[in-house]
Amino acid sequence: KECLSLSSHFGSGDDIFALEVTGDSMVDDDIRNGDYVICRSAAVADNGQLVIAIVDKRQATLKRFYKEKTRARLQPANDDYAPIYSDNCRIEAVVVGLVRKL
Repeated sequence: KECLSLSSHFGSGDDIFALEVTGDSMVDDDIRNGDYVICRSAAVADNGQLVIAIVDKRQATLKRFYKEKTRARLQPANDDYAPIYSDNCRIEAVVVGLVRKL
């Protein structure tokens, strides 16, 4: 019998945490309502990375991050949702994994 250690896969420290996904804006990336994303605290992200971002000091959102000339684009993975464009976007974390209960 093998044990799966989340800390051996994603690291263990104060900068690693999990968030429960609410909503369906990322379903085309196979991230579903009720999943848990494993995150690493970060203030910056590369284009295309999955991030947890705070837009206009409101609630956190899970989207793909793209830096454009004068603003950031937070791209959902569901055609029912429009991208979020912001010049006031703060990256809180990058997503490093996903855990799903069956």
